[in-house]
Amino acid sequence: MKKTPLKRIGARARETDAQKQIREAYAEAKKFRIKGKPRQNSKKCWADGIKFDSLWERECYYQLKYRLAAKEICNLETHVSYQLEVNGKWISEIIPDFRYYDYGLKRIVIADAKQPLKDKKSNRKLDREGWAAKWRLLQALYPDHQFEVFRMHSGWREYKECSGQKI
Repeated sequence: MKKTPLKRIGARARETDAQKQIREAYAEAKKFRIKGKPRQNSKKCWADGIKFDSLWERECYYQLKYRLAAKEICNLETHVSYQLEVNGKWISEIIPDFRYYDYGLKRIVIADAKQPLKDKKSNRKLDREGWAAKWRLLQALYPDHQFEVFRMHSGWREYKECSGQKI
């Protein structure tokens, strides 16, 4: 005997609790699904309930957590959105990876973690012109903040400050 599919009207009423949980879990997981291959071959990952775009970004987060525990910095925030507006006109939005207050500098620091500019597997140069333009505009709109880019160079992990430097 062939089973007939449930009719659309009233189908949810006949769902068991287990089926409902599976459907809701699938819908939740669908929101975080990665579509296609990432440009930088980076892996999305999680730490402390926060989603990071790469393992390098997560490692930078852990370094900042160590500094937070050592009381060098405070108010560590991740993925804070900045609306870039000039003369009341909305230009764009940028979401840097980190924002925190540095006691040594006595300033708010906005930081972003960046991978190498070339993809190792395909040896193609990655396009960062859009990000660089937004980053310079953010620097112009917030002159009282310190700006840092955490870069990973050929396996060596270095922290580079780029407040007034060309990116």
